[in-house]
Amino acid sequence: MRKLCFVLAFLSLTLSLAAQTYDQKLFGGMRWRNVGPFRGGRVLTVAGIPGDPETYFFGAVAGGVFKSTDAGVSWKPLFDHEATSSIGAIAVSDSDHNVIYVGTGEACIRGNMSYGDGVYKSMDAGRTWQNVGLRDTQHIGAIIIDPRDSNIVLVAAAGAVSRYSMTTGWPKKGSDPLRLGGLTPLSAWPLPPGKIFMKPPPPMLPAPG
Repeated sequence: MRKLCFVLAFLSLTLSLAAQTYDQKLFGGMRWRNVGPFRGGRVLTVAGIPGDPETYFFGAVAGGVFKSTDAGVSWKPLFDHEATSSIGAIAVSDSDHNVIYVGTGEACIRGNMSYGDGVYKSMDAGRTWQNVGLRDTQHIGAIIIDPRDSNIVLVAAAGAVSRYSMTTGWPKKGSDPLRLGGLTPLSAWPLPPGKIFMKPPPPMLPAPG
């Protein structure tokens, strides 16, 4: 028992000395603070501007689009007045940084998901938005903008993942959505013009019955 008491006393003295090995004044002025954003939840997509280390965008799966112009110190909501707050993809045009595309509806397959209503486009760096189509795709996981022409866009959509018949939509004028059965990751520019790589989607499960 005496040996145990000696060991405990020794440990207590050791810890006390260790706690006094730094100057507490160095940390006296530090305070925790919430730098935001104050809502948002999970985040699946972020985007920046090449050559601009201060400006970033991110999309929350249930919180809309946010923008920072001070390298993440503060964030401003950009999507509060739109019909949906679930964001799956963001892309900023290389040829015009004021042009931003947002794909709505998270595309991370899980037990609870928020769906969107298509693709939105901003031509004034996120101040105003317009829905430009693909309203029925529900879940968009990737957007690629042609670096030479911000009007040419590729969109990868999972479709209505809560149904057995999924639809993947492409913004090709005059065509029906392609029925591919799931999200298709894209890889295009800066590959040679006209070259696009797509990962085949997983096989669809048969409908019950």
